[in-house]
Amino acid sequence: MPHNASVAEVFLGVILFFLRYTKFMRLDLFLKTSRLVKRRTIAREMCEAGRVLVNRHQPKPSKELKQGDFVALQFTNKGIELEILALFDGEKAQKFDATPLYRIVTASHVDTKAWTRSPS
Repeated sequence: MPHNASVAEVFLGVILFFLRYTKFMRLDLFLKTSRLVKRRTIAREMCEAGRVLVNRHQPKPSKELKQGDFVALQFTNKGIELEILALFDGEKAQKFDATPLYRIVTASHVDTKAWTRSPS
């Protein structure tokens, strides 16, 4: 029995280490703090309208982002694909802090028909 408790303790320690040093942030909050959209409600509306993709999947606004995720945004006449480089740890963002949060992979005019939802 003590051997199993030891394995459980090690497993718990690994999980706690992972949670402590791996940062997560909600998608709508990231879009707001990175200044890609002006308000969190706009980010939520974009997600609900299918104009945001995370790792090529359509997410909910509450999707937990992590470092290394790819986010694609469709605005009215342009599209942006980003790679997330860093996340805030809950502290208030300053204007100069927004730039190193992401790297723009592609930015171009987008065919809006490719983003419309297919009839199901």
